[in-house]
Amino acid sequence: MKLKEYNKETCRRYQQKRATLQISSDGKISFNLRAATILNLKEYPNVTFLQDEDNLQNWYVKVEKEGKGFLTKEYRTHGRNFYSRALATNILQSVNSGVSCKFIVSPHLMENSDLYPIITHSKTEVR
Repeated sequence: MKLKEYNKETCRRYQQKRATLQISSDGKISFNLRAATILNLKEYPNVTFLQDEDNLQNWYVKVEKEGKGFLTKEYRTHGRNFYSRALATNILQSVNSGVSCKFIVSPHLMENSDLYPIITHSKTEVR
């Protein structure tokens, strides 16, 4: 028999490997270190969020190279964040949640675009 161990340490390491975005109901929007690295937010710290008007649960992140968009700021060594209550409310309402949520951010650009999909079906509510 070969057993795989699950505990605080092994699960934490597994979650840190994923690029995630946490959206708090108070308006704080945070990219974990993995997501910030994939999106290259240290060099280009501004982001824009886009919603598919035909499928309101589909959201995308675009890294802005010209300075427009929301300016993310480094917080400790955990990634980058910014505040927008309006954006957070719109995203959380589109996925039928009234509480803070964490989502996976795709590490791959959409085909023929400069958009990173937010995997809203991966929603994990954070309390």
